[in-house]
Amino acid sequence: FPSGHAMNSFVFYGMVGFILWRLFKGMIPRTISLLVCYLLPFAIGLSRIYLGVHYPTDVVAGFAAGGFWLMACIFAFHIGKRNVYLSSSLIK
Repeated sequence: FPSGHAMNSFVFYGMVGFILWRLFKGMIPRTISLLVCYLLPFAIGLSRIYLGVHYPTDVVAGFAAGGFWLMACIFAFHIGKRNVYLSSSLIK
């Protein structure tokens, strides 16, 4: 029952979008990268429904589970970034 393809694509492309958002400074590259990173999981979810391997509710549940994992990954990124900053300040 939740679509693993939908969940994994949501987490993967969500993290790629998050990283690209932090790397790019201009609004146009940020917007394009986010559009691509948000459209790909949506297309993958539609393909799972079109191929008949999942019901729409399976894909929505996969996106919801992926959203929780994505939030956990972004939270871990921020915790790791803070710990690197703290450890580097202790070395000085």
